[in-house]
Amino acid sequence: MLIKPEKTRSCFCGKVETSQRVADVVLNALSQFLDLPAASQGTMNNLMVGGKGWAFYETIGGGSGARPNENGVSGVHTNMTNTLNTPIEVIESAYPMRVIRYELRENSGGVGKFRGGDGIIREIERY
Repeated sequence: MLIKPEKTRSCFCGKVETSQRVADVVLNALSQFLDLPAASQGTMNNLMVGGKGWAFYETIGGGSGARPNENGVSGVHTNMTNTLNTPIEVIESAYPMRVIRYELRENSGGVGKFRGGDGIIREIERY
């Protein structure tokens, strides 16, 4: 498969956003023949913060799409964003930040017989 925008069109966010969308479209097409999960959140949640002499970057998980016979998985990365989170202890010991809240965002996976997985709330305070 070749994804090639027209020369006069911009291509924002490069491979991550494009590949997430392509993966969801392909999985949707294949779901006509196979039992596959519904689309993922379709993007990558980024957190980037820094100060003099330090920088912190992390991707925050969302949820997987609903599966054919059960709910999606909550608080996970899918497709191109298949990364792990940074443990709270690492954030608080290595950066001038404190984690205020880290939990699932209840009922954010949508509605339906089988729901998508819930996303994550990650509230961080810089001091």
